[in-house]
Amino acid sequence: VFAECDFVQPFTEPEGIDGVYNRFFIQVDNRQRVKEALLQKEIDAVEFPAMSLHRQPALSPFIAGKPALPVMEAVAPRLLSLPMSPNIKNEHAEHIAGIVVEIAESLHDREK
Repeated sequence: VFAECDFVQPFTEPEGIDGVYNRFFIQVDNRQRVKEALLQKEIDAVEFPAMSLHRQPALSPFIAGKPALPVMEAVAPRLLSLPMSPNIKNEHAEHIAGIVVEIAESLHDREK
């Protein structure tokens, strides 16, 4: 579903990596507005991370200086996580993805 939309980028793993997740991450412009629209439709959405990991005070004793992680800094403000579970049926996941695309396209069209 996301392949049909230029305004939503799902997270993809590098080849050979098989992670286990409880959230499904996407990148969107206007993260806060997309989140609010999803919550109005009773779809859980969380801005994540609130602060990049390398900027978290709890990790400062383990990180020398202020490392430059430009990709993380660019991506972090666009990350939105959606619920994910082995109990979510494919039809439900596709329905949620369709709503995300609809919202992202609607917001993009309004900003033109």
